[in-house]
Amino acid sequence: MTDPRTILGQARQGPVPVNWRVFTKKRGKLSGLLRGSSHDLDPLLVITPDSAIEYANERKPLTVVNFYDLAGITLQARGSSFSDSTNVTLDVWIDLHYRNLPEKLPA
Repeated sequence: MTDPRTILGQARQGPVPVNWRVFTKKRGKLSGLLRGSSHDLDPLLVITPDSAIEYANERKPLTVVNFYDLAGITLQARGSSFSDSTNVTLDVWIDLHYRNLPEKLPA
C-alpha cells in the first residue's frame, strides 16, 4: 500500500485515479476557530481499491483501513423517533471484521 499521507496529498492536489473516491468538507472559519482547528486542512476521506484513509484534523491520528486485512464488512443502521414527532434520528455505521492475523512474535 502506498503511504497514506502520499495518498491524501495526491487527493488534495488532484487529479486522482478514476478508481479512487474522494470526500471532503470545507472547514468553516467560525467552527474551526471555536474548535481550535482553524489552521488545519479540510477533513478528507479517500477510498482506494486497497484502503480507506481519513484525515480529521492535526490532533487526531490518521485512520487507515487496509482492505486486505478485512474478512468482511457489515452495514448497520438504527432509527428512532418519538411518537409525537415526524422527525427521525438515523444512525448508520459499518462494522469491520478483521481476519485472524497471526500475532507478532516478541523481538
